[in-house]
Amino acid sequence: MDERISYAFASLKPLCSRLVKDACIEDISELERIIKQLDDNSIRALQTYILFPFKLLLCRKTKEAVSIKAIDLMSYLFEKCPTESWSLFSSYFLQLFQLILNQEDVNAVSDASEEFKISVCKCVINLIKNSNEEVINDMYQCSFRLSLAQAVFTLINLLKTERSKILRRTILQTIGVLTLNHNHISLTSKAVKQSASKILAEFLPGLAIALLSVICGDVKQGEAVIRMSLNILGELIVLVVGDTCVVDSEKVNHIEIKENGVLKNETWFKETCTKLEIVVDKSTILVSHDNWKVRVEFLSFTNSILFNCSKYLENCVPILLPSIFALSVDSYSNIASSAQNLISEYSQHIQSSKSLSLCSIITENIYNSTLKLIKSKLTSNDDQKLVILRSIQGYVQILGDSIDGLLLSVNHLDKLVMSLVNLLEFDTSMISVVEEISTQWDISVSSSAWPQKRFLYFKKDEILMTICNICHSLGQSKYKQLLIDFLIEKLHSSELFLLQVIFLIGSVVEGFPKLSHITNSETDLIEEILEELLSPALWDISEDKDVGTVQIFQSEINSPKPVMYSNNKLYLICLILESIANCAKALDLKFRSFLMKVLFNVMEAAGSSNYILAQSGRLCLCSISQACGYTSVLELIRENADYIINSISINFHNFLYRPEMIVVLRVVIEESDATVLPFFTDSIGQVLHILDLNQDKAYPLLIVLKSVALSIRKWFPPKKKNIPSSIVPSEDLKMYFLKKKTPKESAEDSFNTEEVKDDDISFYGDGKKEVPLHVNILSSILKRCYHLQSSRKLYIQVISLEIMEICIVALGDFEFQQHPLVHELWNPFIQRFSEDKIVMLQAFKVLLVIADECRDFVRQRVLKDVVPKLILLLKTLYSSSLLKNNFRSYQWTNSCKLQLCILSNIGSLFCKLDVAEKDIALLAEVCLPYLQSEQPKVFQAAAFQTLEALATIDPDAVWWYINLTYSPHPVLEPPHESLYPIHFPHAKATNFEFKLNF
Repeated sequence: MDERISYAFASLKPLCSRLVKDACIEDISELERIIKQLDDNSIRALQTYILFPFKLLLCRKTKEAVSIKAIDLMSYLFEKCPTESWSLFSSYFLQLFQLILNQEDVNAVSDASEEFKISVCKCVINLIKNSNEEVINDMYQCSFRLSLAQAVFTLINLLKTERSKILRRTILQTIGVLTLNHNHISLTSKAVKQSASKILAEFLPGLAIALLSVICGDVKQGEAVIRMSLNILGELIVLVVGDTCVVDSEKVNHIEIKENGVLKNETWFKETCTKLEIVVDKSTILVSHDNWKVRVEFLSFTNSILFNCSKYLENCVPILLPSIFALSVDSYSNIASSAQNLISEYSQHIQSSKSLSLCSIITENIYNSTLKLIKSKLTSNDDQKLVILRSIQGYVQILGDSIDGLLLSVNHLDKLVMSLVNLLEFDTSMISVVEEISTQWDISVSSSAWPQKRFLYFKKDEILMTICNICHSLGQSKYKQLLIDFLIEKLHSSELFLLQVIFLIGSVVEGFPKLSHITNSETDLIEEILEELLSPALWDISEDKDVGTVQIFQSEINSPKPVMYSNNKLYLICLILESIANCAKALDLKFRSFLMKVLFNVMEAAGSSNYILAQSGRLCLCSISQACGYTSVLELIRENADYIINSISINFHNFLYRPEMIVVLRVVIEESDATVLPFFTDSIGQVLHILDLNQDKAYPLLIVLKSVALSIRKWFPPKKKNIPSSIVPSEDLKMYFLKKKTPKESAEDSFNTEEVKDDDISFYGDGKKEVPLHVNILSSILKRCYHLQSSRKLYIQVISLEIMEICIVALGDFEFQQHPLVHELWNPFIQRFSEDKIVMLQAFKVLLVIADECRDFVRQRVLKDVVPKLILLLKTLYSSSLLKNNFRSYQWTNSCKLQLCILSNIGSLFCKLDVAEKDIALLAEVCLPYLQSEQPKVFQAAAFQTLEALATIDPDAVWWYINLTYSPHPVLEPPHESLYPIHFPHAKATNFEFKLNF
């Protein structure tokens, strides 16, 4: 014997002898000290000798502290020395479990302390973990079955009765070691695992129920206990009923079954897996567990079942998949991404295995989910509907290319489509409330700018997003042609589903593969879709038969009788436009071949004066331009100008029947720049020609001409005019007069300047200055306003005046064309100040523009023909605006708006005309009464604004008239004796009506 071993034996012998006779903690501690000083070889050689006293000690009744100390030392010995003897292993294995069994009741555990039970469990763990594979394999033999059953039974009872977190974790570690859980024991031998699978099949029901009770138990037990239980349960199921398990032969007699335990034949697998489905179903409660670590562990559990038990636990697939779908949208991004990866991996697994049974199970589950969805339309809340939809979405994603079975089954496809159609019922009742009328392009274009969709049976955006994702997945199928044909058939079968089906078609197209994967068949399919969407049966935006309507064609004020459209029709066109945009995105550059088919219709919608329809048309137009590779809508129009001009010319022949189509030209002009104006000059000429022949249908034509005028003003902005001020700012009076020129000198300088400029201008052969194209167009438009401003229809008068205002400003740099036109329009124009208040208001705005642009040219005309009418109007309406005369009602009338506009701006009008003192006196006499406190503050401020403007012309005169109306002193004493005092005989020192405003 080695000297070290001999020395160790000599040191241990006295202590071991004392322990055999009477054990105490001191002796065990001393023995532990000596053992820990020994090397591994010595401990291995003396293991049996050292363990023998403890075997006798544990058979006697001793103090619990001594037993715990002894068991801990035994655990250390098992950890340091691998157990290679089966007899040694089996004897200590049985003795350790006997320690925690109740000696009086074999069905119960002892009432020992938690520390004692923890020491026993740790000792068992070290005993098994440090035994060689041969010993562990013997543990799973039928000869040891009863002893193993007792151990499992003991651990299960401990798990049921104990509530200490530390003890429960230790018990679970012991079960994990017994069931060869990889987190607790590292073992790679397939033979051992096969033996364990065979023998543990008998204990599977008890262990599964015990572990499930922990999983579904009190949350106060801690997340670590739940995670360990779930991990052990998952690996135990894989070990016993996994795909690698061996099926026993059916030709086994009853004697062999009794000796060998469970017969794992097909019948046993079927019955056991049916019971395990209940266990798996109960475990899905962990999907909503508060602790994220538990949810992560549940994902690992489902991963084990789905990938390792697909042969016998196929029926668990529809149980687990909804839980994975729920976790795929978990609030923790790591969990959500792991769940999504699991869905993708399982989808690939199914497609690679081509398991017809699994595909049929999932397809049937989709069918059942669609039935639930139909029933939940009225009875369930949004969260419940979302769970069902996410399940359907996950099933469709998992099937992937194997979804053909669903699409090829008429019943399954019909149920899927109808469940979505029923849920997607649009709420169109509020569209007239949210409608916003706009005749100008002031909307922002963005991906989220499509009109908001409202539904009757749900409110959450997540539900709509999930439905779109389902459609996108269906759009990836190779049988998408079948799906689209089915949806088009639904489109024709009933008008009840028009909105829903068109929305589904657009969402399916959005899921089509990218350009690199687009085939000719898919291009033909999109062409078929476009023909259906643009068919007259759907795309007829001028006819309406419903009662609930909104106005599609309306001006800002006093419009003609509008074309009326039902809410459903409005939604329908918007959805068609969105679907067309999706088709363009799907085809990308290939969509250019379809521009001739869709461009005119889309522009017609984009030109609507209804905000919702115009917004959808504009977004569709932008989407088309981006998909076709154009940098902007302008480039799209420029590159396709020939087709657009041809379409406009052809459709002009149908103007009397469809006057709304004229808006296409408006869209083209508003979305273009000055470079395209020459291309569309003939079209503008056609509009003017039609206007001359159809005065009764002038309004839509004038809307287009107004847009043309606005665009020209934007493209060719007039230069700002520098008008010399009449005020001499703190400058020497002598220098002022030296710099000031006589009117004759100024005229000569102006004439010389014009001569210099004329040298640089090109001439025609006859010597006349060339007139730019846009000036000719503006002149032609302005000439049409001569008669139209005198129309009997109020809205024609208003828009004619609006056009006059725009054109006169746009012609600011071309006085030789501007002044003759103003002269020609003047006589019918001044008659507008005797019309309705709305017409007068717009006419006054035009007058301000004319005065600003023409100034001296119209000074005498304005003072003679218009100013007397304005002053008379202010005098007449003075009493109406008094606070005591029910101003609260008056402030909303057109008369009040006109009165306030004139009072606020007539001062600036006089400044532009540079009027004389007598005219200032006339206006001051009218404005001063408006400063009374009986007038509303807004009118007082307007009058004060006018007086301030007049003060810039002649401040002394304004001061004089103000003091005539109110002065605190009737006599104003001069600062020097040589000057006379100024008397204000009509001023009243007690007139407090004006005091606050001076």
